[in-house]
Amino acid sequence: MTDPNYEGLFRMLERGLGDAFSRGVAEVEEEIRVYQPQYKHIALERSLLLYYPLPTYFWFGRDAEGQRLAQRVEQGMRLMLRNGEYQRLFQKYHAGLIQRLDLKHRRLIRIDNPFLPPSTPFADRGLWFDPTTAK
Repeated sequence: MTDPNYEGLFRMLERGLGDAFSRGVAEVEEEIRVYQPQYKHIALERSLLLYYPLPTYFWFGRDAEGQRLAQRVEQGMRLMLRNGEYQRLFQKYHAGLIQRLDLKHRRLIRIDNPFLPPSTPFADRGLWFDPTTAK
């Protein structure tokens, strides 16, 4: 079932019109905090983890300046990945959440994302969070 209204999903659960709906790791704690007082029966499932690859992209103009900026950002990101700075920042801002949700001990169910282009760099493991290792 679907609902065109975001909050309607919570109402559907509360009324028993569904068993669950998936939320992103970065969303779930805040949503539980905000919506549980009103929807008393919602709870966080603690043993499963749906993994759906959803990269974040930066977009730049197609003009020369946009291309220059895109190249500069990619060089900076690659440098941060090589020297460990990206991982340090990622851990600084996300390690607590990853630990609280105990991601690496959940049963992982991988779901393909059919909307990603063939050029998606799946082989470059440094670009992807691995919930089985929490890195």
